[in-house]
Amino acid sequence: MIVNVSSVMGEVGWTGESNYSASKGAVNAFTRCCAVELARFGIRVNAVLPGFSPTDMVAGLLEKDGGKGIKKQLPMKAFGTTDEVAQVALFLCSPESQYMTGSLINVDGGAMAQLGLGKPL
Repeated sequence: MIVNVSSVMGEVGWTGESNYSASKGAVNAFTRCCAVELARFGIRVNAVLPGFSPTDMVAGLLEKDGGKGIKKQLPMKAFGTTDEVAQVALFLCSPESQYMTGSLINVDGGAMAQLGLGKPL
């Protein structure tokens, strides 16, 4: 079992994020291709696509208003935690997901349902 960590930004674009989106899009395509190539060996390959989680990488975006401007754009009005993302990765490693391969699982509080409709983060 292989679980890659990508981002919802690999599926959609956003202002000022072309380099990041391209790199995560590559991870997503790699995940799908590897799933096809490795299935015959019994190796499953999936990816977790986190949405916005307050980490060191996005700390600068939170300085202005503590992230309130971003939260109000998310359907669940909250940031995901790294533990929530990890729980999905654990699920993908468990027997409960044994018939899943090539899947890209969003952990984003509904952001992919509307991402790109709001204002830039």
